[in-house]
Amino acid sequence: MDAGQKCTKKRSCVRQQTPKKKKNVPPSGIDDEEMSPRTKKKKAKRYVGRKRKHVLSQQEADNVPNTGPSGDQGNEPGEVDPNDEVRDKPNSDPVAEELDSDLDKAYQSETFNSPISSSDEEHKARYPDFNEDAEYGEVQFQVGQHFETMAIFKQALEDYFVYEGKELMYLKNEPKRIRARNLSSNMADRAWVTSKLVKRLVTQPLMTPKEALEHMNQNYNVHIHYRMIYRALRAAREQTIGKEREQYGKLHDYLNEIHRSNPGSTGMIDVIPRPDSRPLFNRLYISLDACKKGFKAGCRHLIGLDGCFLKGYFGGHLLSAVGQDVNNSFFVIAFAVVEAENTDSWKWFLSILHDDLGPVATNGWNFMSDQQKGLAKALHEVMPQAYHRNCVLHIWKNFIKHFKDKHTKGLVWKADKSTTMREFKDNMELVKKVNKDAWEYLQKFDPGAWTKAYFSHGPKCDNITNNMCEVWNAKIVEYREKPILTMCEEFRSYIMRKMAGNKHRLRKCKGKLAPIQQLRLDEYISESNK
Repeated sequence: MDAGQKCTKKRSCVRQQTPKKKKNVPPSGIDDEEMSPRTKKKKAKRYVGRKRKHVLSQQEADNVPNTGPSGDQGNEPGEVDPNDEVRDKPNSDPVAEELDSDLDKAYQSETFNSPISSSDEEHKARYPDFNEDAEYGEVQFQVGQHFETMAIFKQALEDYFVYEGKELMYLKNEPKRIRARNLSSNMADRAWVTSKLVKRLVTQPLMTPKEALEHMNQNYNVHIHYRMIYRALRAAREQTIGKEREQYGKLHDYLNEIHRSNPGSTGMIDVIPRPDSRPLFNRLYISLDACKKGFKAGCRHLIGLDGCFLKGYFGGHLLSAVGQDVNNSFFVIAFAVVEAENTDSWKWFLSILHDDLGPVATNGWNFMSDQQKGLAKALHEVMPQAYHRNCVLHIWKNFIKHFKDKHTKGLVWKADKSTTMREFKDNMELVKKVNKDAWEYLQKFDPGAWTKAYFSHGPKCDNITNNMCEVWNAKIVEYREKPILTMCEEFRSYIMRKMAGNKHRLRKCKGKLAPIQQLRLDEYISESNK
């Protein structure tokens, strides 16, 4: 094979392509009038193609041979076949034309794209970005939409399908591609509910399961079983406030921070040692220095003791010591987290409290309780000289379990409010005449523990109920279900807010007495003037 043949094969793309002969095609010399109707119809349907121009340089045009339809070598290099159509250009570059019937097809290839210059980037089409702040029900998808991460895309997909009330099934889950199918059911599972409740707990940390149900129903239009919402709410709290088990390992750091920020505070942890592993948590005691100093300086010497259940995962009991200030507001002195309410735990709590407040003989402390388990025995062992009162409301509730007579129940309160010993004896004789069994039941209690006539004069306080502790327990009922570290911090924050509020109210008082005491005195004066 000579050089001319080699060049012919290499430059075959520029030669004129002669279309193949087709059947039933009339010769070019026949006019349309002489054609049959069938031939005219076929000719009208025949596609002759378009002409595409290839502009060649002068050097390439000189080296391009011309070959005929049979493939034999045509004219010499540099010569032009008379049958070829040649158009001269101002730059004298030869032009070759060929028929191309595929030019109108909708096909685009990346190999035909030229590199994008910096000027073209300004006019480049940009895909819309997904709005992560879109509210539930406002998620919309568009072709070519851009997502920052695959997790954001999955979350938006789940929100859309839950809103439509359908289930999503993933067919293929790859790092850069996801294929999913729509099923005709709801896909609001616990993981999805948890992700929605986590956002809500940021603004509503005390959300209850009932409130969570209403939130999902009103804002997401989904009806969820109570068990699912309870577990989802618990999982959401673990994400927002940390797992409960992990918080026990941070108690030492928490107490160290309390000692640093409020010097003089008492914080103690009692643990159960284990030789083969880390020790187990047993008890925790906290008393802020401001609470101890404030109680000694401006509160009555009557301390209410009470215990209540903790509603967290690990349970336990909360022991509290609460006082009363000059305006009859409760004043928290100390609190402790123990494993159970018994003699041993009360003895441990009262021993530390005695060390913080000082001896009873010097300060004259009085205590009031609801007859908790083991409290009376522990108090007698730790502080035998302390006066101990019983809450009359607790005695009365136990009394009415045995005696249903309305008149007899009223006599109990009348005897309790007696201010002199003679008046108390007369009221007890009246109870004996009405119901001797009721009189025998009341004789079991020491008069100094439940009637005003025998109260100690040291506290200068005639309280007959332990409302100080009851109010404190009612205020913290929502905090008692949280993990231990979060719960203690909530207690500390509430105590600070309570003290600041009381201080602000008393500053507005211009008289010598507190507002409550002044009001009480004015009532006595108005009654005496009648």
